[in-house]
Amino acid sequence: MIRLTCCKDEVLQMTPQSTLKTTPKGNHNKKQGAKSAKASPSAPVATYSGRGNQTIVRKSNDLIQNAMYSLSLSQQKLMLHIFAMIKPSDTELPRYEMSIYEFLKLCGVDPHNGSMYKQVKKNIEDIANAKVQWIRLAGTQKITMFRWLSSATIDEGTGKIVLTLDQSLKPHLIQLKEFYTTMNITYTLPMKSQYSLKIYELCKSYQNLYITKKEKGEPLVWNIETLKKQVDCNAANWAHVRRTVLDKAKSEINGHTDIYFDYEVYEKDRQRVIAIAVTIEPVDKQVADDKLNEITKSMSNRVRSKKGKLTLAETGTLDDDPNVLTLEYVSVPETTIPYSYGATPELLRQELEIKAEPDKLIRELTADEMDAVRTIIDAMVKMAGTPRGNDKMIDGGNATFFQTMNNVIDNCGGLRRWFEGVATRYAAKVIPVARTKSAPLPYLSRAILEDLENYRIYVTGACGLEGAHYIPERKDGKPKDFSSLIAHAKQCQPPVAIENGTLIGGFAHAQVTALADKVVEAVKSGAIRKFFVMAGCDGRMKSREYYTEFARKLPNDTVILTAGCAKYRYNKLSLGDINGIPRVLDAGQCNDSYSLAVIALKLKEIFGLDDVNKLPIVYNIAWYEQKAVIVLLALLALGVKNIHLGPTLPAFLSPNVKNVLIDQFGIGGISTVDEDIMKFLS
Repeated sequence: MIRLTCCKDEVLQMTPQSTLKTTPKGNHNKKQGAKSAKASPSAPVATYSGRGNQTIVRKSNDLIQNAMYSLSLSQQKLMLHIFAMIKPSDTELPRYEMSIYEFLKLCGVDPHNGSMYKQVKKNIEDIANAKVQWIRLAGTQKITMFRWLSSATIDEGTGKIVLTLDQSLKPHLIQLKEFYTTMNITYTLPMKSQYSLKIYELCKSYQNLYITKKEKGEPLVWNIETLKKQVDCNAANWAHVRRTVLDKAKSEINGHTDIYFDYEVYEKDRQRVIAIAVTIEPVDKQVADDKLNEITKSMSNRVRSKKGKLTLAETGTLDDDPNVLTLEYVSVPETTIPYSYGATPELLRQELEIKAEPDKLIRELTADEMDAVRTIIDAMVKMAGTPRGNDKMIDGGNATFFQTMNNVIDNCGGLRRWFEGVATRYAAKVIPVARTKSAPLPYLSRAILEDLENYRIYVTGACGLEGAHYIPERKDGKPKDFSSLIAHAKQCQPPVAIENGTLIGGFAHAQVTALADKVVEAVKSGAIRKFFVMAGCDGRMKSREYYTEFARKLPNDTVILTAGCAKYRYNKLSLGDINGIPRVLDAGQCNDSYSLAVIALKLKEIFGLDDVNKLPIVYNIAWYEQKAVIVLLALLALGVKNIHLGPTLPAFLSPNVKNVLIDQFGIGGISTVDEDIMKFLS
């Protein structure tokens, strides 16, 4: 049960500049409110109770083919859901009413992960600020820009959201007579890629044209640059477009929808693909119906009406209001479970039983293992509504438990594989041991939480971790079977680039030696005062920002020699170069610290020195874990002294060994950036 304890309204009005304003209840401008109410007096109100669960969407071909916009997959599905509420008989765009909870579910957001209303406003702002721009059509001079939403109202007292579409959408959704596309959005439900959905819409809109051209013996050609704009893909090369957009779309469209999609290269300029010829064949009606039934059946088998609806603190329940969109709670393996189910044990039990997918488990597990699954579910139901230690309770649910469980659901495609992975061990060991305890539930709870946390970890060989997947040793000379890991990986979302840029690397000893004359000249002329070896490992602690600041404050006549992941603290800084020599010479990873030793020996030879410690080199090594010992040993093997390690000295060293390092080699720590730079340069 989700309960709201506050009763205030917030009106979110999208201005022409698309700024989103919030107005608390009691501070409304009455004239403005009256004006807003008059904006579209004949607009119907679309609610689930009044319109039913419609799945057919009609969109103009212009809106599909010639509009350029950026929406996530969940946002696209939300807009399709809204468009499906439009009836062919509508003469005005409806206003759409839905519950806050359902809005967040449709956006693919956990309603209980953070502030509910903050998330609602953020998602509405994201959609409202997603500008739609027409691709310029041949022979025209007009490009129309608009936004999806003109206004949105959040009523925290009733738990309702009212969305109003931009009126510019009206000719593309209302009373369509020609040049429009009809599609059943049920086919899009299984899609995991935003590109797949857009490609599917494009295919449906071009299907008749493809058939016409096919009858004439002509190909249907898509220009790659135009396609990238249509699907909002900024990939720089053909390989990325093929792999990320086209091949993914081909797989999902052919696997789930009523059409068959394929493509081949049609035009190239050397290695650059300019255009593709596409195939858009209708799937046999029976096959299409079977796919539709399969999706519908898969959903309906997991559908359960949400018995506890959103309740109002002071004004009654949403059940009393026929105008509120109250979609059914749809249970599928990959949907997270609300915290509120911790306070409704029977509903949670039903949910967990659905997510266990017993029809599939029973084919893989023994009777004892299935009994173990039921015992695990019993324990999980109790855990969900019970606080443990300092665990936070949210909406009647144990936040730690729900976060851990939902993390598995979100990232691992549901709970069935988890149940399958732990059932054997629980049947043979965990549950029998629990029964010997005076308090079995705490023992089971700890085991379940650990196994949920460790579920995404795979181990093999001599490595072992309780609750993790173990890849067995090879048998009969055959390779190890990593199929479970591969199948699991395929369920994960593809990585998304978080930044772009260029870094210069490859300065191992061979490359630096090739530049020896240039380096020596820079040193002799005074252009390079000192080299700083800043190799080693990185960590996540704030104290390790020391190395970022150290590199930033080093004088412009110094050069950094680095290897290992410590470089990621500073290699993106704009440190420039000295006479063409980059101020960060990156030899590679920790394994490449050998290169730093070779470079030091080469410099010693060139300068004709008898001791490596006479070189103008300072050693400020980032220490994190044992792997970094190879950097330290490489330097000690050369007889290097006065090496500084930070932020702390290695914790695993015995007192005697530490004393030897300090006394014989002058190993020291670090202090502040300013103090160390002054000391090292003196």
